[in-house]
Amino acid sequence: MKVFIKSFIIILILTTLCFADKTVTKTASISAFGNHYKSIDEAKTVLLNMAKKAAVDEIFGEYIRGFSRMEKSSKIKDGVESISDDFMQQIETTSLGFVRLKGDPKYHQGVSLGEICVSIEAYVTDDDLEKFKPRTLTKKVVVADPNLTVKQVQEEAKIQARITALIDYDDRLKKVKKSLLLPLMHQVKYSDGHFIEGTSAYSVEMTAVVYPIEIASVVSMIDIENAKTNSIIERCKKSFNFVGKIGNREYWVSKSKNSWWNAKKICEEHNGHLVTIANSKENKMCSKGAVMRNWSVWIGLTDYKKEGKWEWITGENVTYLNWHKEQPNGFAGEHYVNLWGTSNQGYNWGSRFKLGDWTDWTDDVQLYFVLEIE
Repeated sequence: MKVFIKSFIIILILTTLCFADKTVTKTASISAFGNHYKSIDEAKTVLLNMAKKAAVDEIFGEYIRGFSRMEKSSKIKDGVESISDDFMQQIETTSLGFVRLKGDPKYHQGVSLGEICVSIEAYVTDDDLEKFKPRTLTKKVVVADPNLTVKQVQEEAKIQARITALIDYDDRLKKVKKSLLLPLMHQVKYSDGHFIEGTSAYSVEMTAVVYPIEIASVVSMIDIENAKTNSIIERCKKSFNFVGKIGNREYWVSKSKNSWWNAKKICEEHNGHLVTIANSKENKMCSKGAVMRNWSVWIGLTDYKKEGKWEWITGENVTYLNWHKEQPNGFAGEHYVNLWGTSNQGYNWGSRFKLGDWTDWTDDVQLYFVLEIE
């Protein structure tokens, strides 16, 4: 029954697209009162985008809403989640790029006082509509891995068939992670699955439906995310030096000293947080940052809320500690933790501590600090 319902929705969508009027006229309006635009050009841009979105909703809206209903009605399968709301918004944004205008936008005053309007005649081409129509992909793969169980080999073959088929269809998907790739396939079916006689190799053929608009949207989403990441990296280079990476976590050490609270604020302004440490591997990474500065560094552990109750600023569980044997000592105001560097740092008692030891200090102490970006 579920397969029938999904198929009915897709047929409904395609029927709507085939008979939709490709040209629409739309008017959008805003009030000049209460809206603080920097210039008249900015207000015009906002208006024009509103009108284009209205055109997208009329031309492509039934597809987008229908697809959203179909996704929400499906269960999580093979560990793959349904398309997120953010991705649905990206589909709408990508669709906006298909809208073309006949003539220039017509800006005019509305019937209400201070009302500014724009009217457009928008259209899309047959090629644009084609991006919303399904494509059938087929892929046959053979997988052999002595380190996997029989069931694991079978599941790996299914995943490889899906990913390979998508990349063969559009090689831009090579840069997209698996968790975003797999939901792009619909009505996935496997056939002729068998182990090749006399071997441990498993062969399977996969057939599935994809929509070009979804593929274009996920590529666009990744491009935007990469541009954002590159922008963050360029900003970090001005105030930090790169220390290293563990998994998807990056570690940067500041170029200047600051108080703990200022360090926390600066890290958050750079799309990260003052480092949290969950194991000895991360502690060694932060120690590397301390060595780069030959000085102690602030980390994101504190008990400022309640004396003796040490918490990470992110709220994650405290599962690892590396206190010096005499720490924390509970002196007044010492609510903030630093990781010890390699120098005695001007204190004649500094030689008691070794690289990577944790001590508690007061906020007014000026130290370097480690930024963690996930």
